[in-house]
Amino acid sequence: MNIGHQRGGQSQVKKTRAVLYTKRRKAMKDLSKLSFSELQELFLELSEKKELNQKKKDLLARVRAELQRIADTH
Repeated sequence: MNIGHQRGGQSQVKKTRAVLYTKRRKAMKDLSKLSFSELQELFLELSEKKELNQKKKDLLARVRAELQRIADTH
């Protein structure tokens, strides 16, 4: 048996891709049922999350730089 393959012959990667494809198709179908205003609201939520994630990354980078500076001085 090859490493990374199940007994059924289909790799775990292929199974995962198939599941993700199915979920994505279902999500697109669900999105098509939303009204324009609901889609706008969803987009705003996602934009806010993206902005928060970027702020978190920036803060982590500053903390790492500060910790490195402290480590370099000691």
